[in-house]
Amino acid sequence: MKILLIDPNLSGMISQNVGLAYVISSVEQRHRVKLLDLTFQSKRYNEYILAQIEREKPDLVGLSVTSFSLRVSMEISELIKRRCSEIRIIWGGGYPTLFPEESISSPSIDAICIGEGEISALEYLNRLEDGSEPNVEGIWYKDKKGLVHKNRLRPFEENIDNMPFPNWDHWKMDKHLEKNLYFVPGAVKFLASRGCPYSCSFCSNDAIRKSIPGRYYRQRTPQNIIEEIKINESRYWEKGFRVIHFADEIFGLNYEFLKDFCRLFKKEGLDKKFSWCCATRADVITEDWARTAADSGCVWIWLGIESGDDYVRNGVYKKNITGDQIIGAVSCLRNNGIAYNFSIMVGCPEDTRETIEKSIRLAKALKPATFDVSFYQPLPKTELGAEILRTMKVRDIVFDRHVDYPRIRTKSLSISDLNKIMWKIRLIKLYMFLFVGLKSKKIVFILDI
Repeated sequence: MKILLIDPNLSGMISQNVGLAYVISSVEQRHRVKLLDLTFQSKRYNEYILAQIEREKPDLVGLSVTSFSLRVSMEISELIKRRCSEIRIIWGGGYPTLFPEESISSPSIDAICIGEGEISALEYLNRLEDGSEPNVEGIWYKDKKGLVHKNRLRPFEENIDNMPFPNWDHWKMDKHLEKNLYFVPGAVKFLASRGCPYSCSFCSNDAIRKSIPGRYYRQRTPQNIIEEIKINESRYWEKGFRVIHFADEIFGLNYEFLKDFCRLFKKEGLDKKFSWCCATRADVITEDWARTAADSGCVWIWLGIESGDDYVRNGVYKKNITGDQIIGAVSCLRNNGIAYNFSIMVGCPEDTRETIEKSIRLAKALKPATFDVSFYQPLPKTELGAEILRTMKVRDIVFDRHVDYPRIRTKSLSISDLNKIMWKIRLIKLYMFLFVGLKSKKIVFILDI
């Protein structure tokens, strides 16, 4: 079958969709696959999609859908159905996994993939090509009469070493690799693990874990990761691949895994060719952790701080990380020459001017190389989001591709107040960004900008 897959990334951020890359690698074992990466097509994406539909004449179109790409994904699906009603449309990703009923009820959607899609999508397409009913675990579909068939869910794959490596050949890797990842250009995404064992109240991980049977948090073996790095080196070195970006929810959660990975990484001489970066938790980082990571080429760490206020961070967001653990992690990273970024949210119901100011004071005191501040998003089916939607009588929040937007007021701050505060924060961020950049890279920093 001829398959057209769409990554509806219209956020303006240069980002590779690692989940979709895994699905492509699985599906193309038997089917012809074409990817439409909308990252660089944001201005005229409708015309671009229709032109590709006319050119490729696919049997099926698949979209990777999240809450933030829902509106544009629905728009694209309806556009395709109006132009070519015979083309099947399937949705996969976080949104149909958490909202299967809402997804399959759309007239333009013929099927949805719930949970991880590598095995389910391939089996579904194989059944369609063979002319048999797609009674496949993890797939809901409509038959010719429009009747919805709800197959049972597919448990999470236990051994993720069995998954085919993501194929980035379908992306415009030359463009992706030329863009800077903060101060680190030339990055390709990797997943050393899947899922998350924590239950932060603002995050969808807990809801996904409860929606699908099986063990949610799984880790690859270091040998398997090294093999993928070496394959991507042979494919993308000439295009500028120099940085390994671990896109895990939490990298290096198990220190024994980190030691084994770093040992193999150095044994293969990869530390002489690549640097690497990741996101992790502050309570994971010790002096040994930071020393081991830095010695093998780690140059950048993202830390989800969420708030400088202990009650907001732990009582509301349920992050369960103390201020002392944040300070301790920063000290370990500094001692070992690893740059770090803070991720902070503002605008949950309990936030006040004072709690937000605490977050900014923390960033000023601990001096991360950069820090990201975003508005809290009350995602439905998260613990905190569900509570807000119920108690604050908030209805019909529309999540579109613009993440940096306040969708609720706090108990003491209006949406207008939050926007004004955010503009002040942006000025502080700009000052810190320029100060750190000029201090670390001097005139080269101006050339980078």
